[in-house]
Amino acid sequence: MADPLDDDENALVKLASLLVLGVGLAGLFLGYDRFWLVFALGFAVLVPMVKVVTETFGVGPTSNESDHRQRNRTADEPESTQDALDTLRDRYARGDLSESEFERKVEALLDTETPESARRRIERESDSTDARDLADGSFETDESAR
Repeated sequence: MADPLDDDENALVKLASLLVLGVGLAGLFLGYDRFWLVFALGFAVLVPMVKVVTETFGVGPTSNESDHRQRNRTADEPESTQDALDTLRDRYARGDLSESEFERKVEALLDTETPESARRRIERESDSTDARDLADGSFETDESAR
């Protein structure tokens, strides 16, 4: 379900649209011959004027404010990190990921928020892989290859 706060439209524009619709339908049902003028002038003139006036004078949410709201779903995390966490939660809830896989992926995601932290994580993983290979004896050296 869409969040009503993420809507780009201003509440006054919505109100003007509903007002035009209500007055136009009332004119139709009451038998006025020129009810269609309400629709034509309302939707072609009144609603766009309300939108321009509200944007010009800063009444109601502007597109910058709605963008700011979307970017700050969680104040500390960038949108891409939040989206990735949401995706991981969904996959875990569906059963696509085990608990250990989910925790490992969340940890990796949070560890790699910046390029520098991603580099450090890669170095750490390669160091731990080298150490495991040495402990297993599966790491080949030039002498053992001869």
